[in-house]
Amino acid sequence: MAHSRRYGDLKEALVPVEIARVTPRLAMPFEPETWLADRKARMADAAHRLARSAKAGAIPGGSIEDGTLKIDRLTAAVPEEADALVLDLYRRLPEVRVTDLLLEVDDEIGFTEAFTHLRTGVPCKDRIGLLNVLLSEGLNLGLSKMAGATNTHDFFQLSRLSRWHVESEAMARARPR
Repeated sequence: MAHSRRYGDLKEALVPVEIARVTPRLAMPFEPETWLADRKARMADAAHRLARSAKAGAIPGGSIEDGTLKIDRLTAAVPEEADALVLDLYRRLPEVRVTDLLLEVDDEIGFTEAFTHLRTGVPCKDRIGLLNVLLSEGLNLGLSKMAGATNTHDFFQLSRLSRWHVESEAMARARPR
């Protein structure tokens, strides 16, 4: 689709090579050999420090036995009273469905209006379904698992809503400025 960022031409999403070369603050060097050399130097330094610690018998929380590095399991440092405190806290909270909470937030700020139909531009009428799709994206749950977790929509309904209303431009419009 020509107007879709989600399914558009990948070449339009990439930065031109000329611009990337002159960008002063890239997350990694432009040439892969430079990055690989840096990583090899870091690994060699870390291995050297580990070898020194192993010879001195000073590996924190671990040891080397028969040429194998053994790391001790971490123990939980949670006071016994914490479980009771957490349970008490949960008892005090009102039971509320996440979608109901999101509906209240949407009533106040209207973020679902940003998710318009790809073809018509009309805001999504199925707010509960849209919120289920957004939750599945936000929780990285997937539509099939979300369909199994909700009693309001099946996979095909959520999939249709996702295809026609949820795209990267709509996500950007829905974010607070």
